[in-house]
Amino acid sequence: MDVRTATWNIEHFNKLFSDTNAPEPPRPDEETRFRITAQRQLEAAVTVIRRLDPDLLLVIEAPGTSQSGTRDTVEALENLARVNGLRCSRAAIGFNSSGHQEIAVMFDPERITVTHAPDGAPLAMTRTALDALDDAGRIAQLPLALDTLTGRKVRPAPRFDTIYPFDSEDDRLLELYRFTRPPFEARVGVLQDGAEQMAFRMIGAHVKSKGNYDVKDDLRDDIKNLANRRRILAECSWIRARVEEYLDAGETVLVAGDFNDGPGLGYHERSFGRSAVELVAGVLSTPDRILWTNMLKPSWSGSKGWSPSTASFYQKDSGKFFNALIDFILVSRDLYARGTDGLDSWRIWDPWRSNDDDEELTKALKDASDHYPVTFDFTVGG
Repeated sequence: MDVRTATWNIEHFNKLFSDTNAPEPPRPDEETRFRITAQRQLEAAVTVIRRLDPDLLLVIEAPGTSQSGTRDTVEALENLARVNGLRCSRAAIGFNSSGHQEIAVMFDPERITVTHAPDGAPLAMTRTALDALDDAGRIAQLPLALDTLTGRKVRPAPRFDTIYPFDSEDDRLLELYRFTRPPFEARVGVLQDGAEQMAFRMIGAHVKSKGNYDVKDDLRDDIKNLANRRRILAECSWIRARVEEYLDAGETVLVAGDFNDGPGLGYHERSFGRSAVELVAGVLSTPDRILWTNMLKPSWSGSKGWSPSTASFYQKDSGKFFNALIDFILVSRDLYARGTDGLDSWRIWDPWRSNDDDEELTKALKDASDHYPVTFDFTVGG
C-alpha cells in the first residue's frame, strides 16, 4: 500500500472561512492574494488538495482557533472536507498558537490515525523570569546558573508549548526562546484493512520568519536579521533535540513544514555554518541519525533565486519575484527505506515547472498560495 504525506503552507487560509467555521469567505470578492479573490483562492486550494490526494496533509497557516470559541481549526477543516468531498475528512491540531493561524493536519481516517502526543515537560521557571521574556520570546542574558536549567543540554527537551534555554550568541549565557506556533507533535498510525501496519512520530513546524516588516533602515535590518536567524537556530535546535530523543527510543520520525530557511538562504548563515533545516536533518558523521530529504542541494540563479524552490515572493525593491526553498519533509532512515522511488519519493508541486501539462492544476497552484506543496510517498505492507 502506498501512502502519501504532504505539507503545504496555504497563504491567508484563515480568511477563507466564516466565523461559524464554514468554508465561506466573509468577503468573497476581497483580494486575499494579488489579483486573486478570496473565493477564487478557496476554490484553487480545494482543487490542489483534491489533486494531491494525500493520506495525510500538514496544513501550515491553517485557520485559527479563537479564544472566544467561535473559530475552531478542526471544525473548519473538517467542514472544508465535507463540503468538497475530500478524502482527508478528519483534522487535528496540537497546542494552540497565540495568533490567527495554526499548524494542523487533515487525514483519511480509513488509512491514518493521528494523536497529539507531546513529549517533554514544562520547564520550571519563576514568574519573574517568564515575565522578562521580550517580544522576540527571549531573555538577552538569563540571570540563572546553567545548572538551574538541568545543565548545558536540557534532556528531555522541554515541551513545545513552554520555553527552551539556548546559548544562541555563544557567550555562555542562556537565552530563553518560545514558539509563536508550537510545533504539532503527534503519533501517526498507518492502517491497512483496519489494522495498524506501522506508526511514526511526526513534528509539524512553522519556524520563525526572517522577514523584517517593521524595519526602515539597513543597520536595524541587519541587526534584526541576525536576531531572527538566532531564533530560527534555537527553534530548530529544540526540534532536533526532540528528534534525537525519538531516535534514541528507536522511533520512526517525520519532520515537515515551513522552516523559513534553507541551504544558502540568508547572509548570516555563513556565520553559523549551516542552515536551520540542516540542523534539524543532522550531521554526516552520524549517518544512521540523519533525517533524509532530496532537497538540500539547491542551485542559485541570480535572476530567479533558488532552484528547486517551494515558494515565490514578490520583492518591492526589485519589482521581481524571488524563489525560495523553505518547505521540507524530512524522514528517518527507516522511513526513507520505505520510499516508493528512492530520492524521487519526494515531489515539489511547483506550478512554474512541469505538471504533466495539467493546466487546471498549474493555475490552481498559482492561485492558492505563495508556497507550493511538498509530498513524500512511501510503501507499507504488501
